[in-house]
Amino acid sequence: LSEQHIFIAIDDFGTGYSSLSRVHDLAINTIKVDRSFVARIDAPSKPSNHLLKTLVAISHDLEISLTAEGIESESQRQWLLNQGVKHGQGFLFSEPLSLTAAIDYLNRANSSAGD
Repeated sequence: LSEQHIFIAIDDFGTGYSSLSRVHDLAINTIKVDRSFVARIDAPSKPSNHLLKTLVAISHDLEISLTAEGIESESQRQWLLNQGVKHGQGFLFSEPLSLTAAIDYLNRANSSAGD
């Protein structure tokens, strides 16, 4: 599949039926960590951060891209960047957009980047 530029991602990793055995058994390119892990970054007690750090370390060791879902605060974004997470999504960046709205958003971003 990768030779044909078809990539596979596991969504909502850490919940439901997604597991490390699936990462090992399948040719996974990306793990999308469930928003429930990201939401706990700002929590007063941070034991779940250890689990998230472990997931990040595993993704690095296996050379699998990791995307953090549900980033809503600058402190969450900064924590994830400090852990080496390069990809994220959430309301901090944008609300969900239709295709047309996404194209408009990207066009505006590209035109302002050239200023």
